[in-house]
Amino acid sequence: LRRSAEDSSRGHLNFICAIALGILVGATTAMWFPSYSPKATVTYYEPSETTRQLECPPQVIQEPSSCPTCPSCPTCSTCATCQTCPICPQPAAESAPLALASSGEVNHELKAILEKVAINNEVMIAVSNHALITPDGKYGILATFVESVKEAGVKNFVLVAMDRHTEDAMKAIGVAVWRTSPQELADKNQDNHGVSSQKFGIINEFLKLGYHVLLSDVDIVTLKNPFNYLYRDSDVEGLSDGFDRNTAYGWNDGVDDATMGWSRYAQTMRIFVFNSGLFYIRANERTLMFMDLIQARLKARKDWDQSVYNEVMFFPSHGDKKNPEVTKRVMDIHTFMNSKTLFKYTRHNQFEMERLDPVMIHCNYHPDKWERMKAIIQYWKHGKKDALDAFPDGSCWKPPC
Repeated sequence: LRRSAEDSSRGHLNFICAIALGILVGATTAMWFPSYSPKATVTYYEPSETTRQLECPPQVIQEPSSCPTCPSCPTCSTCATCQTCPICPQPAAESAPLALASSGEVNHELKAILEKVAINNEVMIAVSNHALITPDGKYGILATFVESVKEAGVKNFVLVAMDRHTEDAMKAIGVAVWRTSPQELADKNQDNHGVSSQKFGIINEFLKLGYHVLLSDVDIVTLKNPFNYLYRDSDVEGLSDGFDRNTAYGWNDGVDDATMGWSRYAQTMRIFVFNSGLFYIRANERTLMFMDLIQARLKARKDWDQSVYNEVMFFPSHGDKKNPEVTKRVMDIHTFMNSKTLFKYTRHNQFEMERLDPVMIHCNYHPDKWERMKAIIQYWKHGKKDALDAFPDGSCWKPPC
């Protein structure tokens, strides 16, 4: 009897241990192998009547020249009769494209171009000067960029030219172009960073007219039409400088300060910055304020435009500083790729490369941008599977260099 009782107790103990082990394994698996879907489905909630009056999901404005929009929802679309907004209950009051700018602020030359080029009130733009293309428009990194945009089937593209040379080159190859003059910023150089700083004031001109903008640097290869891969549920959808799920989408990072004793551990949240060379931005009052704040910083100080872009977007309101409160979405890191993700990691994984189907690839991490762009085109457009092999992971074969 005693042996039978001991066996029974031991059996109960083993059963309890097995359950505990199962729970532990399940929790560990969930923690280390979370489920992931690269193209998550966006589910919109049905707001209450009170919430409906305060917030509206952004919608595409269908008729930039005539349809009105709700006073409280500058980005809502309108119904076919252009009388009311289907999202908000109150009737519309102002015409959609002019809701963000007074008549005196409208750039009529740009407006005329956009009315011809834009599709669904959206346009892709890039900013460049004479340094990146020959006068006939057939040679240079800008020519390679533009050709990839054309081959991807993007019809609603406008090149913003900073000089007559670039304007004439675009006209020579049949690309829609809008010429503008450089603005007075703290960084007066016309090099890569100097030109890059100009784009925020330029984007504002498009936003004031009610057009949504996909901004692209010219060291990017466009392999597919990017407008088919946008979610359009946030004010800003941006390329990440991150190269994996944590760095791109964020992670918790603990800080240990042993001098605090009981409260020695504190938690921080970290994320790699959005790249200011590729982002989609919707036209509304928040994004206008966002661009204005960036522009004001760049006029006052010679800061790197990408740092200012991220600080204004992410740093919370405090003291006399007001955050523009734009909503944000990180682009999928394998759909809209940076060159570190591709050259240092993905290309060395044959399984991932066979499944990879990128839309745009930004050669932002490497100085030999043009050569890598041409290799990317050879790989994906012409099937040359060894085209990427000639390049090191970074800027040299034996770092540090």
